[in-house]
Amino acid sequence: MKAIHILSTDLTLLGEIACMESVRLCRKFREVGEFEMVLPLAHPMADRLQRDRILCPAGEPHKAMIIEGIVRNTGSGMLSVTGYTLSGLLKRRVCVPPLQSGESYGYDRITGDAESLMRHYVASNVVA
Repeated sequence: MKAIHILSTDLTLLGEIACMESVRLCRKFREVGEFEMVLPLAHPMADRLQRDRILCPAGEPHKAMIIEGIVRNTGSGMLSVTGYTLSGLLKRRVCVPPLQSGESYGYDRITGDAESLMRHYVASNVVA
């Protein structure tokens, strides 16, 4: 199994997990994919696994994942990390229309083909 890099939100390398019990990555075509990774509580990198950290298999950035939940099971001595693929970042965003005159929110209207619309809304609500 390939090593998995632990990255901060600014993409700083925090560590590498080379041995784990299991990794399950479920990629979906029309939905956000999800993952689950199980490793021992005594693993040296266990303390670096925190919510919103990015996990990336070595050499496969297209399979990057975001940590959403961590469950420490002291009875079995295992740590279970769950989350979703990077495409799940868009489900965290709330679209807010731009301010109109008088400091009140209006409507964000744009005309064009579907690709131009999606680029506009992603640039306005995710990137900016």
